[in-house]
Amino acid sequence: MKPGKATPEPPKNGKGRTEPDVRTLLIGASLWADVVRTCADDGLEHGGKAMGRLFLDGVAVACKHIGPGPLAESGPAHFRPDIAYQQTAYNDLVRRHPGLRLVLDYHLHPAGPRALSHVDLEAAQRILSPGGWGLSRLSFMILSFDHGRLQPSVYHAVRRPGGGLRILEVSTAVVPDTHPRIQQVLEAAPERMTVVVGEEVVAELLERAATRSSGQDDVDPPEGVLLHGYQRMEEGMIQVLSLERMIDTYPVGRAFVVPDVEEAGFVNGLPALAERELRLLVGAGGRVRGTFATGPGLVPCTVEQFPVRDRIHIRNEGLAPQDALAKQHVVFVGVGSVGAPVAVLLAASGLGRFTLVDPDRFSPPNVARHTGDVRDVGRLKVAVVRDHLKARNPSATVACLPVDVRDEEALSDVRRRCEEADLVIVTTDDPTANLAMNRVLVEEDLAGLFAGVFDGGIGGEVFARTPDSPVCYNCVAGFRRHLPPIPRSERAHDYVDLRPGADFPPMHALGIDIAHTTSVVASIALGLLGAEGRLEDLELASPDTRLLFVANGRTGWIFSRPFEVISARLDAVGCPVCAPQRCRIPALWTLGTATSCLPTEAIDGEVEAEEDGIEEVEAEEDGIEEVEIGEDGIEEVEIEEVEIEEVEIEEDETLGAEDADWDGSRWAEAGVEPRLAEASSPRIARDLYLEKEDGTE
Repeated sequence: MKPGKATPEPPKNGKGRTEPDVRTLLIGASLWADVVRTCADDGLEHGGKAMGRLFLDGVAVACKHIGPGPLAESGPAHFRPDIAYQQTAYNDLVRRHPGLRLVLDYHLHPAGPRALSHVDLEAAQRILSPGGWGLSRLSFMILSFDHGRLQPSVYHAVRRPGGGLRILEVSTAVVPDTHPRIQQVLEAAPERMTVVVGEEVVAELLERAATRSSGQDDVDPPEGVLLHGYQRMEEGMIQVLSLERMIDTYPVGRAFVVPDVEEAGFVNGLPALAERELRLLVGAGGRVRGTFATGPGLVPCTVEQFPVRDRIHIRNEGLAPQDALAKQHVVFVGVGSVGAPVAVLLAASGLGRFTLVDPDRFSPPNVARHTGDVRDVGRLKVAVVRDHLKARNPSATVACLPVDVRDEEALSDVRRRCEEADLVIVTTDDPTANLAMNRVLVEEDLAGLFAGVFDGGIGGEVFARTPDSPVCYNCVAGFRRHLPPIPRSERAHDYVDLRPGADFPPMHALGIDIAHTTSVVASIALGLLGAEGRLEDLELASPDTRLLFVANGRTGWIFSRPFEVISARLDAVGCPVCAPQRCRIPALWTLGTATSCLPTEAIDGEVEAEEDGIEEVEAEEDGIEEVEIGEDGIEEVEIEEVEIEEVEIEEDETLGAEDADWDGSRWAEAGVEPRLAEASSPRIARDLYLEKEDGTE
């Protein structure tokens, strides 16, 4: 029989149960050290055995060594262990670790090759015979020396019901003794297990049984339905979460539907239990009994049922539209330290459909402020976030796209996903990616949310774009260039500088500061998805007032107090993305509640304000001598070196500012009516300029 060539039929245990094939063997580091010490390079064969466990997902773990024994015989072409010694060692290990079983037999071929010889096959046949060790399967490791180093090859042998062996080649890895699988194998089983199972799992089992009894015999195999969840031996608990694999759950046992739990036997007519396996019996009336196998005995179980999925979002009722959220779809472009927490918060709120877009892998610096942890290092970020979303909302549908939207082909695929979505949330740290997604939202007339955190974690920015918005993210980028610089001498990442194509290093910020911004982003997202009051409370109800600057737990820059929220009203004029048909003239912006956002050096005089607005402003070197404002608007403006000396407007009119190259005649020629953004006290209006067509400002 040639190793590695599997026969078509799967192995059976004689009662119709299909057992898993071993695909991977994990060898504990201390066990491998024992193997190296046993196999001396002296021209003789040496060998031994190893204890461990076979998991239901096809992974075998070998972690405890059984040596050859004092009476073992070694020769140039044969090895015979001390069977009595090995049997005693086997019994002693099982008493100390009830979950252990014999998983590996190994020996050295001094002259090679590392393959099963006909003598090895005969020995395997004896070990796996009904009169041998009582095993139906075992892995065999053949070792040889290659340039002085011991090299293994592992084969898994399974006894066929009709006689003979089925042989498969197995991949092998040496792992630390602290590996979770090894720790799980060595845990001592408690005297009693508590099994937590969702009522939805029991209901699905009964539904499957009813479907099968109606004539669809292919619903469940005769050996029962596989259960997925977690075995927590140190807590004496098994959690059964699903009949299908979800998140990073593992097979923990099998379930059988029987007419009457009380009368059903735990052995008669049912397949034997594998090592470390839970077995649930579900009666037709919904009652459940369980038992857990460990080593040579059975551990009784206390079964507790909880309505898991139906109760996850019960405390959200009345605060978020649960029925609507369960059907809504959000695309996340960027699932880093901002996007990932926002996605998890929305999953916990009841959002039902997600598409995650991010090409990056999770790295050690991400651990400090991401939803992932050290167990996720090296994984794709979209996979990490998917698992956390499913853990918060098991009913959610999550699609993962590990692509870069700066690539045109990838962007076209993302565009198709966005067209089907109710909202697109963009939280990349790359200006080129943000501007690419902005163009998609504008061209397809979609709702979007852009968010980011400024370097040092001093604050964050949130911009909400809806189909009725007169501005886009490109307008925001133009506005942001006029803000004062972040007061840091050394900045690892300046989000104010939005040069397309720039390669920025990672941003420095504490997770606690980022968390505040992500909470605001998630709240705005819920508002855009239909949650009442959230946009109004943040002064975002107006389509042209949907830019927020959010202070975190510190003051500085444009923020005068911790956790301050500053809203900005944007009037788009001449944006090449959202309004390319309009003439590119200066834009007027209104920034509310915080006066510290204006450059203080521009105003040297005093500001006296009454309830109806600013009474008088005296300034030096800024061209404005005096501005008087009454209840009906601006009455008089005197400007040095500017042709316009007086403008009279009505209360509902608006006025845009102009520089020396843009006098009133040029405004008229352009066919654009000057407008002044409304500014109610204590808001302050300031003229800012976009780039003109000739590249000047």
